[in-house]
Amino acid sequence: MRTEETLRALDDLIRERSILQHPFYRAWKRGE
Repeated sequence: MRTEETLRALDDLIRERSILQHPFYRAWKRGE
């Protein structure tokens, strides 16, 4: 795996995690 691919994979993980921590997302999950 090239460095660029590794960084992209890490970026995706960070983005997913930050979305999960977003207050709107948490409120939406509670309201479901």
